[in-house]
Amino acid sequence: MFEIIKRHPALYNEVVNVQRFKTNLCKVFKELVLGFKLLLISYESYISIKVDTSLKISSDTIMKKLIFLIISTLLIGKVSNAQTRVAGYSAGKPGTDQYEHLEFRTKDGKRNGASYAYGKNRNEVKLKYLGKSQTNGDTCFKVQFTTNYILYIVPKELKLKVTDKSGNYNKTFSWEYEGPVNGIGTYCDVCVEDDKDAMKLIRSSYLK
Repeated sequence: MFEIIKRHPALYNEVVNVQRFKTNLCKVFKELVLGFKLLLISYESYISIKVDTSLKISSDTIMKKLIFLIISTLLIGKVSNAQTRVAGYSAGKPGTDQYEHLEFRTKDGKRNGASYAYGKNRNEVKLKYLGKSQTNGDTCFKVQFTTNYILYIVPKELKLKVTDKSGNYNKTFSWEYEGPVNGIGTYCDVCVEDDKDAMKLIRSSYLK
């Protein structure tokens, strides 16, 4: 069904916009939950300080509690706001033996791991990032399997051209939508929104 939707740009854009709205709504809800938690921490600390004051605890003790509150709030905010993003690309039809999937993750704009999945069950293996390189005159980056097998990944427009040193492996991977289709499926709030967003992640974090 989703393949049919993708063949009709207007309908596809409408579906994507709905998914974006729902994703942004989830993010707003998470921010509200975080704000409530911080407010609760502040209130509990205030009550604690008030009790200490009524018991004539020294001003130094109260100051230490305030400093602790401020530091704790900043740390919680920093950890909660650490933004994880994921860009997935695939080749072949999902649910078949020919299916292949590459996933690239960032955290706060920095590389945070890559993986390769294949087959009907999406068996996953971790990839090691080997840095920026060149292949056949094209700028690329390399990833390595645990077997030391290396793939060269070349961004081409909004897709990824993936080859090995021998040239025997040569495939084009396209951005893969991760989320519900026709209301069925799970939302991925860390996934990029579209192929342009995915390529932006690749170029800014993996081609540096």
